Amino acid sequence: MSFMQPEIAHGKWIAAETTVGTEYIPQDVVGKLEALANVGDEINTDPPEHGDTIAKLRPYLEGDLQSAEVVEGFGARLSAPGYMDCTDWTVLVSREEAVEHLADTYDRCRTCLAEVNVADDWQCPKGCEQ
Repeated sequence: MSFMQPEIAHGKWIAAETTVGTEYIPQDVVGKLEALANVGDEINTDPPEHGDTIAKLRPYLEGDLQSAEVVEGFGARLSAPGYMDCTDWTVLVSREEAVEHLADTYDRCRTCLAEVNVADDWQCPKGCEQ
């Protein structure tokens, strides 16, 4: 995945519980949602009054929505600049946790997030200490 670049973004996210697990959507991508405007706002799929919100979230989700909540945190993923390829967002409490997630999940240097060679004893190509 050497063409994939690490991306960490702080902001508000829609944490959607779906039939395939938790999916995160940057709140500004979805647009204004009355039912999910502030951190801590929650919805589930039972009340019919959330039908508009559910319909607006549906195109961004792989699974069927079960519930959603607005959270604030650091989103982490890999993205291919200039292409639509990217991994799913994972949202964490701190930037440090986001860096650790990318390093652990995608074999990246914990200092600079460059791709490390696992077969070469996890050496960073930029010479960072591991």
